[in-house]
Amino acid sequence: MTEADSISESFGRALQVRFKRIDLWWELFQGKLDTHPNSPLAGDDRDTAPWQVSHAAQSYLLSAVEHLHTIRMLVGKAGVLHPRSTYTLMRSALENAATVLWMLEPSLRNERIVRRLRLRWTDALEREDIVNDMGTVDRSSLTDTRTKILEIADRKGFTGDQRSQVVGRKVSYVSMVKAAAGPDRSITVPGHLTAIWSQLSGIAHGSQRAQIELLQRNVVADGGLGTLEVRLTTSEKEFITILSMTMLVVIDALELFTKKRSNPWAAAA
Repeated sequence: MTEADSISESFGRALQVRFKRIDLWWELFQGKLDTHPNSPLAGDDRDTAPWQVSHAAQSYLLSAVEHLHTIRMLVGKAGVLHPRSTYTLMRSALENAATVLWMLEPSLRNERIVRRLRLRWTDALEREDIVNDMGTVDRSSLTDTRTKILEIADRKGFTGDQRSQVVGRKVSYVSMVKAAAGPDRSITVPGHLTAIWSQLSGIAHGSQRAQIELLQRNVVADGGLGTLEVRLTTSEKEFITILSMTMLVVIDALELFTKKRSNPWAAAA
């Protein structure tokens, strides 16, 4: 089994269409994306400092675009297509774009703030897990983060349920990925998106199930004792389909981010 597969000419042409858009996204994030002072995000930022909503959204979007740009450079420039690692890059792009959609989707400011604080609390809990694994007993950072989160919650007059949410359980990626699909989204069926995410996660973890589902199997020889020697390569159809769906989620996230950071009165003016 080779480590990478050369791409066909027709596949390369199909990819170039998508790579042009990825290049535009990459250029977009090389500069500063300002938030209009009258925009919904500007108000969110004032209420969530030092964990501004717009800063988090830009960070997640940049991560999504950077991972897609890595695919663009690996395949478009190097001309090879690794059967597995490119899917793990898509997984990260999908997760980050879905996070933006989940965080910015609510029309009510307090709900957007709840989601931003839940993400910050998830970060704090994950850091605590790392600290515990290293054998270090120091909960001061987690306690400090909890105190600051609840201070914001109290200033905003959160309900008891909202206060519980912002210092409760971690936010799961599967819930955010599921929320990235729906009637008003480019991908309308949540199950389609979570199924793809599950396959990408399986590839990242070396799952035989995911490899069988996503990769193209070519029998090389009879291995004897009822076994076959199989070479796994990239299915061009599967790759284009999943890349396209991942990019649709990024498009939705970018459009929502642009809407939330823009002057809501600009169109009327």
